[in-house]
Amino acid sequence: MRRFNFKINKKKAGKVMIIAVLAVAACAVVVQKSASAKTGDVPEIQTETVTTQDLTKSISLSGKLISNASYSVTAPLSDVIVKKMNVKVGDRVNKGDIIAVLDGSTIEASLKGAEETLSVEKEKQQIELMQAQRAYEEAQQTAQIQAARAASETANAMKQYNDALSENGAWQSSLAGSNSVVNDQNAAYNSAKNSVEDATKKSRKTEKAVSEAQNELDNAKNTLAEKENALNNAKDAEKTAEDAVKEAKDGDEKKRAEAELASKRAAREQAERDYNSAKAAVSSAETELEEATEKNSKAKYRLEDKQSDLSDTESKLNDVKSKQSEAESSVKSTKDTVQSTKESALKAVQSEEDTNRTNKKAVEDSRDGLTTAKLNGKTSLISAEQDVEKYKKQMSYLTVSAPSAGIITAVGVKEGDNYTGGEIAVIQDDSGFKVSASVDQYDISDIAVGMKALITTTTTGDEQMEGVLTFVSPTTSAETVKTDNNSSSASSTASTDGDYPIEITIRKPSERLRMGMTAKVTLIENEKKGALCVAGTSIRTDENGNSYVVIRDGEESKNVPVTKGLQTDYYTEISGNGIADGTEIIVSDGSEGAEATMAGYEGGGSVEFY
Repeated sequence: MRRFNFKINKKKAGKVMIIAVLAVAACAVVVQKSASAKTGDVPEIQTETVTTQDLTKSISLSGKLISNASYSVTAPLSDVIVKKMNVKVGDRVNKGDIIAVLDGSTIEASLKGAEETLSVEKEKQQIELMQAQRAYEEAQQTAQIQAARAASETANAMKQYNDALSENGAWQSSLAGSNSVVNDQNAAYNSAKNSVEDATKKSRKTEKAVSEAQNELDNAKNTLAEKENALNNAKDAEKTAEDAVKEAKDGDEKKRAEAELASKRAAREQAERDYNSAKAAVSSAETELEEATEKNSKAKYRLEDKQSDLSDTESKLNDVKSKQSEAESSVKSTKDTVQSTKESALKAVQSEEDTNRTNKKAVEDSRDGLTTAKLNGKTSLISAEQDVEKYKKQMSYLTVSAPSAGIITAVGVKEGDNYTGGEIAVIQDDSGFKVSASVDQYDISDIAVGMKALITTTTTGDEQMEGVLTFVSPTTSAETVKTDNNSSSASSTASTDGDYPIEITIRKPSERLRMGMTAKVTLIENEKKGALCVAGTSIRTDENGNSYVVIRDGEESKNVPVTKGLQTDYYTEISGNGIADGTEIIVSDGSEGAEATMAGYEGGGSVEFY
């Protein structure tokens, strides 16, 4: 009898049996006997075959079907009679449908009284404002008239002072200008004198440049004559060499003649280049001579101009010195006039300031009276206006409308009841369904909004509906979200102590679904198509923490480093050099203490788990 012993590492106690069955079904176990087993003590080797599979890592949950949203319909009123109730449990409503009508007779009476009070207060405020406005305007007019008179007197005194100041300033400016002009004219005279000296030097310099340019031109012409003679000689030599080529009688003589011709032709070409260069030099020298001559003429003309300027500048210097003496005398005479008009202007300014100060106080007092009247009017109106707005707003709450389409699942009042607040009705938006569930602390960190989900229910049988995880609570409790004044949308997500509420939205819900039904959910954490897989227990770890497997290679084995991919509770995706579908991996070599051992002999067997 053969006996199989397996050790199984459990992640969760409830999965032990499932993992054991998968292990027996999926692994191809090969038992080999050693060729050297002569004593009956046979070492055993257990292997597993790498298989290609579609891996899915998932979390299974159970939850309850809820609607898209739940609305608690209320009204912010109290002590009003329910005049009409238009819905009952099971009715279907659209957004804006009237749910109930509350009696507003007492509110209407209060609104009418508040509006009459507001009208009286507005009339009183208008009269008081008109009185204060008149007093303010009269104070402004008085202030403007007196201010204009004082300003006119001040302006007249200031004009006399400014005229005197301007006249004195004008003579001061004239004197300063005269001083400046005298200084400038002195400088101009000195500058003109220096310019005459500079022009004289430049005239002499340009005369020298003309002489030098003439010498350069003469030299260039001599060189051109020499180069022309050399060119003519080179042309004659080239012609002689051409004739020699024509007269050559045999091949060798002709080759020598042609070589001589090439040499003469090169000499002629060089002579032409030399001639052209000499010709260009003559042209350049002629240009330089022309430029030097022109500059010399200009320098002579400039010298004459500078000499004329020097004479004019000397005459102007004498004129400005005369005007300087006149300005000094006028500055002294206008200074006394400035002092007397200044004293008169200061007295006028002080008088105007006193008048304006008195008038300003009168205007500010009347303006404060106007502001006080406005504030008193606003204060008296605020309370009356608030009462009117309060009752108008209450009137708008008398008609209670549906905040959303859906089905009525609860009714809190009936016609004739005295409504004191609270829930009038509950609307469930059943245009779609969600699954309300909870996730324990072990799995919560592995899920995220957007995960794919598969949902089944008892009423839909084996049909799997697709869904998506749309809500993950950050805490172990869910909250109600306020939507408007008359309703609130509440999440009815279930939660147990320590678990995190979640919601899965069903993409295409079956028509057989109803709120409150129990649903089973499979959350898909990760998927991989065509993955190379082995049991997680077949992967070993070296002393450096690196993963590897032992591959069977004929009668021998070798360690192959692998990289782990997607991991489920049992299978692990691997990749590495030599890893392929059908590769045999040694799970154990029969040594004591191995994670999985298989020992026995041919024949029947039994399996034990421990």
